[in-house]
Amino acid sequence: MVLRWVRLNFGSSEKLTSTAGSITAAIHQARAVGGFSLLLDVEVGSEEEADEAIDAGADIIMLDNIDGNDLINVARRLKEKWSGKRKFLFETSGNITEANLQERAINGELHDA
Repeated sequence: MVLRWVRLNFGSSEKLTSTAGSITAAIHQARAVGGFSLLLDVEVGSEEEADEAIDAGADIIMLDNIDGNDLINVARRLKEKWSGKRKFLFETSGNITEANLQERAINGELHDA
């Protein structure tokens, strides 16, 4: 089994969106090159970018630098909105410390801070 994986970074860089024109265009271009077996991990910095990435077919949504209850609320809204329509996973990064680790998703479940 071969897993091909590509991360598209929109959270901290406008380079890909300025080259491709949009998150959607970048995802479609990556799919055109990599095919259906490509696993696309898209790093975003807002709920709107995450929504666009999910709609365009991203497999993994990295919610970057979204903290605490904002992270929980964004993830819940996206999960509810796309339930039964698209399959995707969340990951998070940025500003993670031992002190705020409990605020993050644990064991696949979203927990309140």
